[in-house]
Amino acid sequence: MVAKDQALELQLEEQSLTQIEHFVDHLCDLLKINDAYFGNILMSLTEFFSLLVDIGSQKTINITYKTDYQQLTIYFSPINENAIDTLKSEVDLTNVIDSEINKRIFILNKLVDKISTEKKGEVSLIFDISALHSIVYDDRKKKLQEFYRKKEKMKVGGGND
Repeated sequence: MVAKDQALELQLEEQSLTQIEHFVDHLCDLLKINDAYFGNILMSLTEFFSLLVDIGSQKTINITYKTDYQQLTIYFSPINENAIDTLKSEVDLTNVIDSEINKRIFILNKLVDKISTEKKGEVSLIFDISALHSIVYDDRKKKLQEFYRKKEKMKVGGGND
């Protein structure tokens, strides 16, 4: 399991979005996460960060992560109750267009597998990355099996034993 070995403290201002991008880029490189998952993670984190900036209820935020290669959990703290209540608000298609905050919440709910607000002062964005690692595992297994089949054919066809 990869520990929470990467932490980022940011000022809640639009200029900090580039640091979010670097965080996600480094994280996805480290965990060998492909472009499709990278896009979801990057958009989710930037939308959540922008939501916090829009709400304007705090000055700084810490971002950390943890993974077991089945799930990737990205933690944001400290998050005040006002921001958590806003995040929990119900949003449907009829009120997405009216508000930038509603749009951000809607996007988050569509891109993140689970949003957890169980721990006081913390929001966790949870991504299921198990399919990604299953695909990598299956591909490596297939290549290894092909390698041994070729090796076996070479051995059987050698002729001068």
